Amino acid sequence: MLIMFSWLHKKKKREILKLIYQNSVFLEIHTQVYDQDQEAKENFLVVKKINDTFLESEDIDSDLLNTLFSINKAARVFYNKHDPEIKLFRAKLATTKPKTFDQRFVPILGWKSYYESFGY
Repeated sequence: MLIMFSWLHKKKKREILKLIYQNSVFLEIHTQVYDQDQEAKENFLVVKKINDTFLESEDIDSDLLNTLFSINKAARVFYNKHDPEIKLFRAKLATTKPKTFDQRFVPILGWKSYYESFGY
């Protein structure tokens, strides 16, 4: 029973790391392209703060987790609405299916190496 909870705890930490990574990368790119978007800049700072909190204590409270989820949801909506590949596919001008948000925002060496770098 202890092994199961250990596995579940590790899975939770990996998912939090994934949210932090995706939000950070998306917001970094977004703030460079849309320089005047003050909300994106503020969200970027919030994600950085959550990242620091998580790395110090290896856990975050439910309010910060909900903040991560809401930022990630907004990022996905923006991505699906404004990504040029998705626009071409919807207009039937592209024959290949565009990458999803999860396919686009992946660490270069993959999730396994990324998690292992944090000891998970």
